[in-house]
This record gives sequence, structure tokens and C-alpha cells, in this order.
Amino acid sequence: MDKKRLLVLIIFTIIVSSLAINFGFFSKTKYENILVDDDEWNEIISNRVLSIIDIDSISFNDNVLFKDNQNRYYYSIVEGEKRSYNPIVKYKTFGKINLAIKENITEDLIEQNRPLELLFYNNNGYRIVNVYITTLPLVSLTYSTTNINVQIESDNIFEYRNIPNKTLIDKLDKIKNYKDYISYDVISTNLRENQPMSIKVFDNRADVQNRVITSDGIFRYRGASTLYLDKKGYRINLKDGVDNLNMSLLGLRYDDDYVLYAAYNDAEKVRNVFASKLWYEGCSNDNSYGITNGMEYKYVELFINGEYNGLYALGYPIDEKSVSLDTNEYMFKKYGWDHSELDTLNDIHDMLGYELVSNSSSIAYDYLYNYYKKILSADRSNAKDIYNYMDVDNAIDIFLFYNLIQGVDNANDETLKNTYITIKNDGKVLYTPWDLDLTFGNVSSSENALGTANYYKDPTFNVTFKISPAYRLVELKDSDINKLIYQKYTNLRENAWSDINIMKLIDKYEKDIYNSGAYIRDMERWESGGSENPSLKLSKFKSYVVERLEYMDEYMKKYN
Repeated sequence: MDKKRLLVLIIFTIIVSSLAINFGFFSKTKYENILVDDDEWNEIISNRVLSIIDIDSISFNDNVLFKDNQNRYYYSIVEGEKRSYNPIVKYKTFGKINLAIKENITEDLIEQNRPLELLFYNNNGYRIVNVYITTLPLVSLTYSTTNINVQIESDNIFEYRNIPNKTLIDKLDKIKNYKDYISYDVISTNLRENQPMSIKVFDNRADVQNRVITSDGIFRYRGASTLYLDKKGYRINLKDGVDNLNMSLLGLRYDDDYVLYAAYNDAEKVRNVFASKLWYEGCSNDNSYGITNGMEYKYVELFINGEYNGLYALGYPIDEKSVSLDTNEYMFKKYGWDHSELDTLNDIHDMLGYELVSNSSSIAYDYLYNYYKKILSADRSNAKDIYNYMDVDNAIDIFLFYNLIQGVDNANDETLKNTYITIKNDGKVLYTPWDLDLTFGNVSSSENALGTANYYKDPTFNVTFKISPAYRLVELKDSDINKLIYQKYTNLRENAWSDINIMKLIDKYEKDIYNSGAYIRDMERWESGGSENPSLKLSKFKSYVVERLEYMDEYMKKYN
């Protein structure tokens, strides 16, 4: 070989080596080509020492796996993909590294939350990497951890310390690692501040155009009584610079606002999502305005700044868009148990417990006051006038819905709560439910650390929304209302609320929550959270719902 060719070869070798060092080696192989048995696996390990082998990235079927801050990887199974369970594996390393796997991807592996072990090795060393497999989409939030001053009490002396902002978006226990007591009023102020963030969503639905969606935005805690639970819920606002950015995440409606529901106080993680879907499928389109006044959720697994944060439900909030709010229409949120509706009978105009969430017209509360005054003061001589203030289908739907789901945190004999009330241009009222976690037997309880008593009520317990226009017509013995109520219930039970549809829905949520392995991962992440034996899945909940439906079918015959 002449000197010129030798020089070229040396230069080429240097360039290749430099590229490998700076950019790494990409290796790609079929899953079945790297499967080994136990003997081969043990032989690889026995002839090498445990080493630090740098791995830049791992991809299955060209989808880069999520990685947490403990160097664990997460693979989201893409629905309907041919090689989901025996993917093409691609990895980038700094140096030539081989790979072996000794186990097939199976449904049992996923459900039991057993990691798929990837054995990376070279001539001298090896490293085992754990990959957790899920059937759910993945969501990652990243935000700055700049410092912020908070007031701390230590030995009765108040002082200010710089604490990373990350601790304000994390468990209170982590803040307490400072071995100080932090003033709760200071914490709550900061916890509710919007934080700049970026979001990445891996959408594992079949045939989606964009598998990975990214956006900038802001986020903060959401919730009231749940704010001081370890696992927090979040409100997200997508941004393009200073402007709101409307996107459809996981097939949900196009919006710039989304919520991440934590389901921390529901042992089975299903009630709010399930009840919301019952309203969405059966009632949200059932009104004279042609609008969809409901919401739906999609289960996901969440990461925050690289830390696995557990099982969540991604949805969108009830807002002006949900009721197609027009000019001179008013939307209220009833957030407390104040009896302001009955107070209208004593000419008290305060309307305590109601928050105006739309335009700030000074006459808005007058419309709300007049609505309840008309509904609650009506007698048999003018009962028909109530129809002038109600969207008949919506009013009957909300009356039936709160009873079916046993919405103890939404309605009782004398008032309502956790409900949006919209006064439309025609003077009629539209009801929209929200916050449906205390349903199907669960109630609020101060004796439980999570504030919830599971299955406290039995399936025969009824919630009667007595200040609703539908019930007022029943009380006043209107000639048409019983027939309308019974027809509505029968129609719902034959369609959206049929046994078949409801059981399919519960089975789907069981697969999402339990068969994905996410329930066990969530238990391990939040040890103090309420949970059931994961092997039971939703069997207890399903039995309860079946009994509730059977009881309701008999109970509703009184309207026939």
C-alpha cells in the first residue's frame, strides 16, 4: 500500500472514530434476532463485569422510548401496529455494543409491571436496562427549576431561603426534607402560580398523523380539597409565544386548555372518568341548542421533569366553549353547598356559592335569582310556566344522571354543587355537571386521610335533585312530566346507558387502568394513595354498577 493510500485510510479511520465518539453508533435489529435463552443470557453475564455503558437512546419501531430520571425506559404499545409485541429495536451507543433480550413481550408482562430487561454488552462489560411497557399514551411536562423565596419557620424564627421552584410543583413531603415547617399560606400561593413549561405527548392510537406532539405553555395545580394530597392534578394552557395554541391531544376536542386529573382519592381511579363519559355519551348532545356540554378523558401516564408521576386522565375543562356561550348569556359555577337557591323564596339576592365565569355584567346574578325564584315559588296553578325556563331534555337528563351515579357531591334535597348553570339567550337554563369523583357509593369523609370513604353508600341509595325544574314539576303534579321522565330513562337504558354499553365502557377502563400495568406503577409511586388489590381490577365496581342499574330500573317504574 503506497503512502498516499495509507494516509487516506488513516484519515478516514480518524473521521469515523471521531463521528462515533461525538455522534455514536446506531444499531438496528429485529426483536427475534436478539432473543436468547437463560443459558445464553447467563453466559454473557458470567464472562463480563457490570460496567457503565453509555446509551444515548432506544427506539422500538422507530419510536424513541421515554426515559425517566432513574434511567428506566417506557415503551407505549401502538394500537394495531403489526410489530408492537416484537418491535424493530434501534439503539444509539458510544462504541460498538451488542444487545440481548431473553423474554417476549406479553400481556402478562405488561399487566404485572415486570420490566423487559435489555442486556447491552461488549467484549468486557455489560449493563442491564429496564423497559416498562404500557398500552397507554405518555405525557411529559418539563419546566424550569429556578429558585424562589419562600418563608420558613425554624425554631420559631422566620427566615427566607431560596428553594428550587421544582419543590413547589412536587410533594409537600419533599419540601419537608428541609426539616423545617413551611407556612402553608405561602405554599398555596406559589402552588397556584402558572409555571412556563413544555409538553410532549406520545399518541399511541392507530393511524394518527403525528405520533409525537409538542408544545410550549404554562401549567399549575388544579383542585381545592385535593391540593394538599401528595399526588396533584394540573391545569395546562398551550401557547405559541404569547398566543393560545389550540390543538387536539389524543383525539380530544381542539383546545388550548387541558386538565390532568390525578384520581388520587378514588381507589379504583375510575369514577370521575366513567361518570363523565356517561353524561358525554348519553346527555351532552341532548338539548335544543345543538351543543355538546360535556367532557371526556383519556388515560395517560405522566412524567414531570423526568420523574415518573403515575396514572392520570387527560381531559379538557368545562368552560364557555362547552356551552357555546353567546353575547348576553351567563355561565355560573356552583362551588359550595350554600342554600342560596332556597334563599330566593325569602327575597335574599346574594346567590352565595355561585361564581360568574363568563362576562362580568352587573345584572347576571339578577337573572340567576329570578330563575330560582320562578322555579321554586311556582304552584300548581302556574306549574306549566316552569317549562319556559328549562331545556326539557337537559333538565330531565341532569335529574336522572345525578341519581343514577349517586352524585352526593353534586346535589341533595335542598341545593346543588359542582354544577355549571348557563342562562341562554332564550331565558332557559342549561345544566352541566363536573367533578364526579364522589359517585357510585363513595362519599367525603374527614376520617380518611384522602378525604374519601369507599363504598359508603349501597346501590339502593338515591340522590334526588329537588330544586331542579324536573323535580319541581313532579312535586306540582304536572300532567306531562312523569311520562317525559320515564321515556327519557327508557331511551337512555336502551342506548347510551344500556347494560351492554356500560359494561363495554367499564371493561375498556379496566384495560386502561390495570392491564396497562399503570395501576401498579401508580401504587409504587404513591404509596400513601388509596388503592385496592390490583388483582381485583374493577370487579367490585362493576358489581356495584350492575346492582345500581337493577335498582334504578325498578325505582323508575314509579314514573310510568
